[in-house]
Amino acid sequence: MSKYEKIMNMLIAGDMESLNELVKGALDAGDEATNIFNRALSKGMDIVGEQMQSGEMFIPEVLKPLRVVFPAACGVKCLCERIHT
Repeated sequence: MSKYEKIMNMLIAGDMESLNELVKGALDAGDEATNIFNRALSKGMDIVGEQMQSGEMFIPEVLKPLRVVFPAACGVKCLCERIHT
């Protein structure tokens, strides 16, 4: 399983601690913040949306990934802004 898949899985599970560790690890390993966002965070939320639409997930299950994606995305966004300024 790739690091992006692991990040997606932690996002979908709503595991903020593991998600933050994986994102930080990927950044520390030299991954570009935009890759983490596009390949893991955004893609993970697409999966959550698909599962909700198909009836596999309901509002209570969707709230867990929503609570963890915003802090993770904000951290990645802040890093991008520091790099590009």
